Amino acid sequence: AWAFETKEELDAHVNAYEEAQARDHKKLGRELDIYHIDQTIGKGLPLWLPKGTVIRDELERYLEAPRYVYLYRDPRDVTLSFTKAVVGEKHPYLIASRWAERQRACLAAGDRLGPERFHGLSYEALTSDPRGTLTGLCRFLGIEFREEMLEGPASSAAASAAGRSQLWENLDRPVMKSNTRKYLSGLEEAEIRMVEVTCADVMERLGYEREFEDPAAGLDLSPAALEAYAAENERLKGLKREEMDPEDRARRRLQLSTLEELAEGAP
Repeated sequence: AWAFETKEELDAHVNAYEEAQARDHKKLGRELDIYHIDQTIGKGLPLWLPKGTVIRDELERYLEAPRYVYLYRDPRDVTLSFTKAVVGEKHPYLIASRWAERQRACLAAGDRLGPERFHGLSYEALTSDPRGTLTGLCRFLGIEFREEMLEGPASSAAASAAGRSQLWENLDRPVMKSNTRKYLSGLEEAEIRMVEVTCADVMERLGYEREFEDPAAGLDLSPAALEAYAAENERLKGLKREEMDPEDRARRRLQLSTLEELAEGAP
């Protein structure tokens, strides 16, 4: 529901919303035969149709072979983080499923692009050795590393962003070098197993060792259980929305909408 102080403001918002809907990339992609999204394959994995392939190839030629940086993190720590965050899924199974889906899409892009245009780096490496990791990143990008690159948390931009949302409240703080493997104390055993089962193939490729040789042992992954996990996920998301600061929620509304669109249809 929308509420505005005047009818003119409401009308303006409705018009803007309708225009945005008309330009929605998911709608245009379908109507113009650019790409197809198959839910059984994954929301983040568009199947390029002939017209879309031409557009994609032309954009890459126009941008003169753009390079991509892929930042990833241990899915068990990602899961713990999202159970506390004001956005995103809340049940470990749903968090892990979304993470795995997106990493597979990124890795598939990396296979297609090759190491000259696709550079992966882990959160763990970036936080434990910022200088070394950024030096390697700069080498990939063809730019010179500068010491001031390590001073991001002290910048005015970081301070400004940190004050705008709970999601970014750590941006102006020093890098937390030991902010890894928190899942060992923050997740239950069954939750860790659930993540490792769901993300097994991606974890292996990214070099994350499992805690359990047979993570599926004792887990209920029946259709009925998955349906119950989804219902619990929605309940937990509702609780988080109620906890969220109203002003923060208002600031985040447009950002969340944009992120959801990117997740559902972006290449």
